[in-house]
Amino acid sequence: MRFIRSYNRIMDRKNSIKSKNSAKIKRISKNRFRRTSTILPTIDEGEYLAEKFLKKPLEPYVEGLKLTISLLIETLTITPAQDYRELRSSFLVSNSLLIKCINDLRALWQLGSKGYPIQAATIASSLYETSFTIGAIADDDDRADNWIEHSKLTKVPLDTKVSVTMTLKKQLEDVEPAVLESLVEEEYKKYRNLCMAKHGNPIIQKRHGITFQNGDFIGEPGPEKTDEALKLICFAIETSISSVMTGVVTYINDHLANYDTSKLVRKYNRTKEAYSIMVDNSLKKWV
Repeated sequence: MRFIRSYNRIMDRKNSIKSKNSAKIKRISKNRFRRTSTILPTIDEGEYLAEKFLKKPLEPYVEGLKLTISLLIETLTITPAQDYRELRSSFLVSNSLLIKCINDLRALWQLGSKGYPIQAATIASSLYETSFTIGAIADDDDRADNWIEHSKLTKVPLDTKVSVTMTLKKQLEDVEPAVLESLVEEEYKKYRNLCMAKHGNPIIQKRHGITFQNGDFIGEPGPEKTDEALKLICFAIETSISSVMTGVVTYINDHLANYDTSKLVRKYNRTKEAYSIMVDNSLKKWV
């Protein structure tokens, strides 16, 4: 196995130079990227080229991310400023976690668009945990106080599968126990797959960072733009949007009942439509 710092980026740059936009590519490369070598493209340039390559296939997914971020900002700002000492702890904790979700979605957008599938999935696994924590805490102030007072470094306040179960049970009040259990298992599989990437599980890890070319395995740090990379990036974005929207439903129902949420609901429905487009796109491409 050969480890070549920028084999694929060299090929990308050669292909770019041969294209109709070669002058533009060379001019941008010269102005935007500083190299320690005059021959080998840097990871910065690799990210730039990967972003150009991935822009079109990621368009519906990026649109979904934009709508989801806008939805969360609208959710946070619908209530007027208040003295925090008068606020319920469940409201405070939920708002803190919503802010984390916004920042995580932005980070996911940046990582995915530049060709980092493993890292995008890692961020998505954290988003999943946070979103279902919002759903599990809901309007329970005792549970929120436990979250605030949590001090154990090696244990999370709420187990993720427990959070998924509590969230779905609250939102599907009349569902039969057997049906609920099946839904929880189906939902939790998404998180399990994201964690495979986060933990470096070889089932996923061996598909990324190395390529087989001309009889050699070539290992290369930096961005990827293979079909496997695109598939994992899209899955990370889809799962993140789905889990965040689940958490938002609980937040709206429990904390915004006394406010006019008509605009928020319209924005939620637009986000839901964008999510459906994403799922259909993925099914057509990979299933």
